[in-house]
Amino acid sequence: MFELPGGLSGISDSRSGAAVVDRFLDEELRLPRAVLEAVVRAGVTERRRADDFHPVNAGGVFDWLGRVHKLRHALREQGWALSNPQGAPYIQRDDGALLLGVMQGNDATGNLDKDLKSAYPRGVVLAKLTRNNDRKPGLFEVEPADEEADSDMAKVWIFATHFLPKRDDKPARVLLEVSHPEPTSGGQFITRWAWRCCLDPFEFPEIGPDVSGDPPDLLDVQVAAR
Repeated sequence: MFELPGGLSGISDSRSGAAVVDRFLDEELRLPRAVLEAVVRAGVTERRRADDFHPVNAGGVFDWLGRVHKLRHALREQGWALSNPQGAPYIQRDDGALLLGVMQGNDATGNLDKDLKSAYPRGVVLAKLTRNNDRKPGLFEVEPADEEADSDMAKVWIFATHFLPKRDDKPARVLLEVSHPEPTSGGQFITRWAWRCCLDPFEFPEIGPDVSGDPPDLLDVQVAAR
């Protein structure tokens, strides 16, 4: 089992080394880096479908749909199970202990020196699902569950990505990380994380600046009560 470094709130390729990140992904999450790479590339492939006749955010929408599809398809082949709490697309590990979703992050995605923030406020679905999530400083320490929450509820992790279009001499890039949010409230941005696992960005030199539209982020749809 991966031994979490004491006193740290995360690991990254740049700080801890790719070998440490890979061990954490493989041993703690059972989520190979190769799967994440395939997910990012699938999203970028779908993003390229957008042209001038689509809405301006079509590239981001296609990207999000491609990432969700590839992540769930790849992990389903490894024994994970599809999960759709109130219509939100997740994938649950075969032991039931981990529930993984896809989120659009900000430009701090993949950088432990910056504060990761969800691109949009989250709704009641994520608030309910994260009731049993870990709180700092004791990642993976068992805490009393919310009396309204299911004590067997899986821990929620998020695969966050952020697309940066080509700018001047910098190629298009995708920032990425797999992170564990603290319990969150409905209607709030996710800004507090119990643990972050940051990977080096992927570069796509062949992509121009014209496919940068952001998706509406459908991980957790908020529905106003009537």
